Amino acid sequence: MVTFDLVSKVLYELAYCQKPNIKVSVYSQLGVKIMVTVGYCPIVGGRCNKNEPEIRVQPDTFFLAEPFKPDEERKRREAIVKIVLTEEMKDEFCEKNLRAADKEPKEAIFCDVCRMIQSSAYGIADISGLNPNVLLELGMMFALGKPVSVIFKKSEEESLKEKLPSDIVWKRVIPFGEFIDLHEELRKHIQNRPAVSLEISPATEMKKIIAEKDPELAKRMESELQEISRVAAEEFKRLMEKAKLSGAISDQKVEIEPSAEKRLDEIFEKVKQVEKLMGYPKDAESAFLKGNWHVKREEYERAIDLYGWSLNLRPDNHEAWYNEGYALGELGRYEEAIKCYEEAIKIKPDNHEAWYNKGNTLGELGRYEEAIKCYEEAIKIKPDDSSTLINLSEILIVANKTKEGLEAATRALTASKDPQDKSSSLFLSSLAHMLQGNAQEAESKITDLMDHIRKEGSAAANTQYDFSLIEKVIIEKLSSGEKTRMLSLVALLKGERESP
Repeated sequence: MVTFDLVSKVLYELAYCQKPNIKVSVYSQLGVKIMVTVGYCPIVGGRCNKNEPEIRVQPDTFFLAEPFKPDEERKRREAIVKIVLTEEMKDEFCEKNLRAADKEPKEAIFCDVCRMIQSSAYGIADISGLNPNVLLELGMMFALGKPVSVIFKKSEEESLKEKLPSDIVWKRVIPFGEFIDLHEELRKHIQNRPAVSLEISPATEMKKIIAEKDPELAKRMESELQEISRVAAEEFKRLMEKAKLSGAISDQKVEIEPSAEKRLDEIFEKVKQVEKLMGYPKDAESAFLKGNWHVKREEYERAIDLYGWSLNLRPDNHEAWYNEGYALGELGRYEEAIKCYEEAIKIKPDNHEAWYNKGNTLGELGRYEEAIKCYEEAIKIKPDDSSTLINLSEILIVANKTKEGLEAATRALTASKDPQDKSSSLFLSSLAHMLQGNAQEAESKITDLMDHIRKEGSAAANTQYDFSLIEKVIIEKLSSGEKTRMLSLVALLKGERESP
């Protein structure tokens, strides 16, 4: 006898099962066998030891396995692949459709590469030079049954014939002289790509079997689950809106009352349990809100997965692109973050936060001229935003544009309403004057800064501000006495010492 309680128990076990997907679980009471899929590691051939959530293949996504050097070749390769995908997929193409590692896959980030490969529907691999990382990624794609287009330089054709399996060399490759030569042949490969069946989750498979055995029970179970899901999702959305967590993520930490946070956690867990039985959220908004809550909990990997799912359902959501960029930035995946900010800007060119955080990210990479341009675009949108003006001033000073840096700091000081912003503006002004040799002006700004700190107390300390770039400038460019004084001010602003 198939009962509702039994079905619920089996679905719950499926949802939380930790067996690797190469094994089969038998539920004799239901008279069925079903393959259980969890996070899978193709390197060890078993369950992922990182406790990865279930990885879903995303439709029309391509993983590009490529050598990292020389860098100019990598840029040209990625450019021609994007052109081909854009021409073939037209309006449906976006940055999400092409995935490539933005750093050489060493141990620290290899799981990111593995996740990208598993969630991609297709692969493209440049085996020129027989780069070991590319060959490993190609082997993973073959092992996982991904349709792969293999490309290599014509000049290496003879040597490759001797080193690679014949079925790869003779049947599945596109030789090229220059990357532009790939255009027509690669487009044909993509145009004729086989359809990829997206993986059905164990719970979905089980519900299908139950429907065949007892249609009435299946209808009742689906109806009850949908109602539970609807009620939980509505309350979660309402609480997220009340907590001001339903839109673009802010750099400022959002404080929530403990009781409200506890209730959000309870509802969030309820939503997660229901979705383990019913699959990923069916609407973009639910996935987006769940991503935001993961960011609040500093669970950035899971947030990225949910933003990706949301964007597959609604690729024109500039806030989802921005928030994914924010989460990637928190993990130090700066190149990927920049791509997300660029997508957000394409959709909403006056997105101040996207321009601002793209500038911050470029600054982290040492690409100061590009960062300056981003801050300038952000300032066009919000001319009196003190945070943007402060960051622009800092980068200008770091880039040896002290005069412009002083002008930005002066504007920031005028615009500053927050005690911390005023502290940063006065400090940058004093540093810029000191670097220019204006000792009297520098001393005046330092006096203003100390008066401000005495007046505001701990509220003037800017503990979240990263002074590392400015500290480097102080150490390298100031005299011994100036250096000691300015580093002492940095420690004071960071809250590392008490004000005199």
